[in-house]
Amino acid sequence: MAYLDSVIQETNRKYSLSGFMRRECTIPYQIPDTDVVIEKGTKILIPMYAIHNDPSIYPEPEKFIPERFEGNNHRSNGGKYLPFGDGPRICIAMRFALLEVKTCVAMVMSKYSVKLDQKTQVPLCYNPKSVSPTPIGGIWIRYQKRT
Repeated sequence: MAYLDSVIQETNRKYSLSGFMRRECTIPYQIPDTDVVIEKGTKILIPMYAIHNDPSIYPEPEKFIPERFEGNNHRSNGGKYLPFGDGPRICIAMRFALLEVKTCVAMVMSKYSVKLDQKTQVPLCYNPKSVSPTPIGGIWIRYQKRT
């Protein structure tokens, strides 16, 4: 189950449902090492996609490497893992959503073997007009019942 948790975390990093988060600055904030001050009330966008694909944070970000999340180290990473947001505005349903995904994956994998169908384009190419990562042509999967 620990490895399943790492796989889900890496999936959320690599394929975040949103490319950015909207926030509003609640106090004046000076960006470190600059003279730039974000004033209270300023609406900002936090680029989740860019953070999750920054090689200085996640080496080889284009690769799927679940081991980078061994030991649940995403919880104390200083805002560098954001699929559910962070801080006081983190998704209230995060724990439920993760529990639900883990349960579904465990139930499916206990009864079926799962393989990628040849109709799926590899590597995935995404629709540039979509807000969330939507593979062109979809993702086709074959299930074979375990005996």
